[in-house]
Amino acid sequence: MERKKSVSESVLKKLLDQKHTVVVDIDINVFKKEIEDKKRHQEIKSQYFQLIKVFLLRLDVHPVAESSFKPITSTINESGSGVPRALVAYYYSILHTMKKYSTSTFCPIIIDSPNQQDQDEKNLKKMMEFIFNEQPEDSQLILG
Repeated sequence: MERKKSVSESVLKKLLDQKHTVVVDIDINVFKKEIEDKKRHQEIKSQYFQLIKVFLLRLDVHPVAESSFKPITSTINESGSGVPRALVAYYYSILHTMKKYSTSTFCPIIIDSPNQQDQDEKNLKKMMEFIFNEQPEDSQLILG
């Protein structure tokens, strides 16, 4: 009787291990398919692009050549007091896009000294309001 129980437990364990392996393989394939999905790629790029255009306008950063911010991996080519505002728009566009399309843990947003390049009072107020009002939902903000 004891031997039958041991064999049954062994068979059950093997079946459970195989089931787990199949489930993990399916999960990996689903994840891989999502990553390689061209339509999803385009949707993510479009989301980022729409957000950064709106955020740059809202932060009164203009004129900025569309070619300098259209790709997600862009480098903001702005000068003077527009740089900090352009960077906030860029990073918030990325953060909102990540929040919408990523399944990973959303880390705290840390902003150190947002008043760079001597923002005038109007732009500093606009930037601070933007930082707080456009913070992605359920995110944590640490402002230095």
